Amino acid sequence: MSLNIMNKEDLFARAIAAHTASRYAEAEKLYKQVMQLDPKFAGAYQNLGVLAFQVGRNDAAIPLLKKAIEISPNNASMYCNLGDAYTALRQGDDALASYKKAVELDPNMPTTYNNLGIVYSRLGRVEDAINSW
Repeated sequence: MSLNIMNKEDLFARAIAAHTASRYAEAEKLYKQVMQLDPKFAGAYQNLGVLAFQVGRNDAAIPLLKKAIEISPNNASMYCNLGDAYTALRQGDDALASYKKAVELDPNMPTTYNNLGIVYSRLGRVEDAINSW
């Protein structure tokens, strides 16, 4: 008799596969299962936040991404994702703060500089936008 026991890493890998294949409901369910197994699994919160962002639920994305950052405060991509959600909600100051923190943590993420430029441009800060780009 074999046991079919899923650990959090296996569930997380399945969630990512479902997410990548645009099977969002399945991915959401699996990410939540990972979070139940390990409430401190930052990647599950981050990816669930990204999924929420991708389907236009930006208000839901923000607390998930903040929780991921709370667990893993030195992860630049989490701050960049949070900035994306704030940008979608037209919360420019919060987006800028998130992107700036991402740059502080990892100055080699070109996407962050591009996103900073977009927000600066929307805020009419043309020189800052150009410097970011």
